[in-house]
Amino acid sequence: MLRGVSVEDDHGVRVVRTLVVPRPNRGALNRGILFGSFTAFASLTSLALGRADVVIGTVPQPLSPLAAWWKSRLGRAAFVLEIRDLWPEGLLATGQASKTSISYRALDRVASFLYNRAHHTVAVTGAIRDELIQSRGVSSDLVSVVPAGVRTEDFATDERISDAGSKWGASDRFVVSYVGTHGNAHDLWTVLESASQMKSIADRVLFLFAGGGAEADALRAHASANGLTNVRFLGQIERSQIPSLLRASDICLATLRDSPVFRTAVPTKIYEYMAAGKPVLSNVAGEAEALVRTSGSGLTVAPGDPGALTTGILRLMQDPDLCTRMGEAGQKYVSETASWASRGDLYLDILEQTVNRIKAR
Repeated sequence: MLRGVSVEDDHGVRVVRTLVVPRPNRGALNRGILFGSFTAFASLTSLALGRADVVIGTVPQPLSPLAAWWKSRLGRAAFVLEIRDLWPEGLLATGQASKTSISYRALDRVASFLYNRAHHTVAVTGAIRDELIQSRGVSSDLVSVVPAGVRTEDFATDERISDAGSKWGASDRFVVSYVGTHGNAHDLWTVLESASQMKSIADRVLFLFAGGGAEADALRAHASANGLTNVRFLGQIERSQIPSLLRASDICLATLRDSPVFRTAVPTKIYEYMAAGKPVLSNVAGEAEALVRTSGSGLTVAPGDPGALTTGILRLMQDPDLCTRMGEAGQKYVSETASWASRGDLYLDILEQTVNRIKAR
């Protein structure tokens, strides 16, 4: 069954959702059908959208920007490629492919095709920019950095902490929350092992997982089979409910597997946790670690180490004042340096310069 085209208004922005063949986000075949169908239908749908000065293709997966490139070619528009994750390098990091596999080599060719045809490339971290320049040969003049940001007002809530705790069944316990994708890359098995290490104080500490993904069912089954009464899976929740969940939380987790590729990443959830005024506990090495430390918004621990994660949780649990200071530091940091408004202004400048450069040719 296909999901049809729909049009909606999001704060004055027209959003057109194209056809897609829905498939579960697991397995190479399922992902190929899902990603490929979106790219094909988006390319066709774009034909009815009229003229554009610039078309942006974003890479959380590498096929979707092909639709943006196609639209830019037909309309003689500037093509800007946005890199939020490194592909296909991420497949190596999660063990889903080898450099000699057909899938890796095919996606590597797609990535090279896009890098060579983009009029400008936007990376979300400095580390990704450096990787594109050093490993992909992208000209330093043609790649900029626009870090992720957050609309801080989306995470403001007047809900009392006690009310939020009752709503999520988390009253009178120290609440450790993870909000986001439950995928192969996200190192949630390490989080479950940390929860297992804290079974003796299960009446005092509660781990809440919100979201879904390829690993969600296996993680839930493991927690149940091992009697982890201090773990609760909430499944997918509405985005409008996230501020309430964060309000009920004492600390929030941002985790990824240990890989050189992930050292270039900064999970967007870190900015959202900071906007909500919650301390961040992260095991993501590299640029994300630098962000947490520079902002003073939380603690960082070694990736893939359940004991280190447990130690970090216990330290924060035993020092409420430290949690308060970190939460306040995070809020101050995002409001001053990482708002959507400031990031948007930077992005618009890059788009305008790119369009002007193309027109001047």
